[in-house]
Amino acid sequence: MGTNLIGNYHLSKSNLIKGETHLVIGTRHKPAINKPKHYLLARLSPTNHKYISSLYPTDGAGNLLNFTFDYGGGTYQLSMDKATETAKIDPLEGLPPVAGSTPKNQVPLNNNRELVTIFVTSEGLQSDAGGMDNLKNGGL
Repeated sequence: MGTNLIGNYHLSKSNLIKGETHLVIGTRHKPAINKPKHYLLARLSPTNHKYISSLYPTDGAGNLLNFTFDYGGGTYQLSMDKATETAKIDPLEGLPPVAGSTPKNQVPLNNNRELVTIFVTSEGLQSDAGGMDNLKNGGL
């Protein structure tokens, strides 16, 4: 899905609508530490949805709800105001992915939440940016 999620949305229950973009907030019945209660879906058709990301709650009170999420290598903030039925998605520049949402082929390189991508080649395990040396030297 190459949709640009950034912008202002109309909020109707668990639906966020911006032109042709229709997002849905789902609820997990059994949330876990790395799988929070809410997640974001793109509605492709009435019977077809595509998972976008888990929604990680941040500050917010009353009618205001705020979440962060990862999508396409970036971190975003979803702000919703139930009283005005509006929502907004903004990019959060310069932030690493949200804790607990690391892609399966990425591992933390150090305590600064820097990530290294690990992949298997015919020569064995490889990584981006020479991260394997850091891993071998106790970077995890």
